[in-house]
Amino acid sequence: MNKNSKMRFVSTKGKRQNAGELDNQDMPAKPTGKQSKTLKIILCVAGIAGAAMLCLALLYKLNIKPPDITQPPNGTDGESVDGSAPEIGSGAGRKEDFYTFLFVGMDKVGENTDVIMVASFDVKNKKVDVINIPRDTMVNVKRSVKKINAAYSAGGVDNLLSEVSTLIGFKPDMYAMVDLKGFVKLVDAVGGVDFDVPIDMNYDDPEQNLSIHFKKGLQPLDGQSALEVVRFRHNNNGSGYFNQDLGRIETTQKLLKTLSAKLLRPTMLLKLNSLAGILQEALDTDMKSGEMLWFMQQMIGIDSENNVNFHTLSEKSGMYKHLSYVFVDEQEALTLINSTINPYTQDLTDLDILNPQTGSSSGSSTTKPRASAKPSASAKPSASPSSEPAATATPSAQPSPTPEPAQTVPPVQTETPAPSVSPDDGSGEAEPASPLFVEPYDPPEDSQ
Repeated sequence: MNKNSKMRFVSTKGKRQNAGELDNQDMPAKPTGKQSKTLKIILCVAGIAGAAMLCLALLYKLNIKPPDITQPPNGTDGESVDGSAPEIGSGAGRKEDFYTFLFVGMDKVGENTDVIMVASFDVKNKKVDVINIPRDTMVNVKRSVKKINAAYSAGGVDNLLSEVSTLIGFKPDMYAMVDLKGFVKLVDAVGGVDFDVPIDMNYDDPEQNLSIHFKKGLQPLDGQSALEVVRFRHNNNGSGYFNQDLGRIETTQKLLKTLSAKLLRPTMLLKLNSLAGILQEALDTDMKSGEMLWFMQQMIGIDSENNVNFHTLSEKSGMYKHLSYVFVDEQEALTLINSTINPYTQDLTDLDILNPQTGSSSGSSTTKPRASAKPSASAKPSASPSSEPAATATPSAQPSPTPEPAQTVPPVQTETPAPSVSPDDGSGEAEPASPLFVEPYDPPEDSQ
């Protein structure tokens, strides 16, 4: 081998070594032992976090489901609320995917139920009906103050559910009670509402720290303003709604319909979790969080203009034992209930109502037809112990057309009412009707 060839070989070997060094520089460096351990820990943590999120998502999906409603007709044990046999027949069943709710708005003190509504949600047909029960509605109970508004303070939510069921013929599936702060938060959560205030409102009550001032007309309302509008009853000078509390109910219904239009928009799906959180904080309810979310999901997108409808159980008002009441006409109530919130496949045919305008207690008649096809069903006597006295306590003659003498008829004075501070047992047992004259509704002024 000559010198030149040797030099060429060395030169070539040098180039190969240089090229190898360059190749080694392009390759990533192997992690050290410490770096490898850190990488394994990161991957392990990420895997655990992913598995946890998957489990949470699965649990979340499993918990969002409709409630299991197994309540039989007219009560929790297959009996009507007054103890008699169910009035809709043994073959009556529930409508598919049809749920009922009692919604209650509490006052500032938390003892009185300012707003009482029974709602139904027909999931299959995407329809919501709401019947407002005026707070002065008369109920067939033993206590001296027979207003539905007194039911909660007399025995809590269970007693309220029981007394409401005497008016509508069945016990609502679920209940939800909301306080004033919860209503404010809910309205604020949807960005407020644009609402047409029906009348000028000017009311101040320093004792309640309440100040309500609005001009008639369309205007934006935040949560606090919306609350003030629905709480308004009359101005400080006595003017206000011409039909008193019934006017307030109408305004509340219109505002809730406006609010529902925003709540049911598809864009609210993005706020579903936050809305559910607000409702959980604001509501006292027997609904589970997963059930609440399921209902909210099902309601999103409902046509609020045509498929969310508000009604009032009765607008017939008068005086009974010097107190203002709203009286329920049984047949009119049954027509409304059966066409809206009745959760059963057969019509309700009987309610447990005390109406001094007719001088009797309904719900005790043995001649009313029942939904059952069996002939013997209509002949079964009612178990109500007070049905006979209630039906015969008032003479068939009409009261004197002159209001003043009628209120001083001796039989009225001889009846000893129960003390107003004692709600008795709240059992809902019927009391014989008084022959007191029923005069036009003119309730005394009180706080909002």
